[in-house]
Amino acid sequence: VMSMWSVPDQETKELMLGFYSRINKDGLDRAQALRLAALDQMETVKQRYGSPNPFFWGAFVYLGQP
Repeated sequence: VMSMWSVPDQETKELMLGFYSRINKDGLDRAQALRLAALDQMETVKQRYGSPNPFFWGAFVYLGQP
């Protein structure tokens, strides 16, 4: 997983916790885990800031084989 731009620490932490949780607890592959973590983070950002601004969750991409 890499970031295309600098993302605030709080949102990065939340997304990464969701990502690794899905890999370890749910047994998902990395690409699926990142997608679901990003969708959750999008909803969190929407509730927190009133808009699902992709600045806070859209920077993360998975590169490699799942």
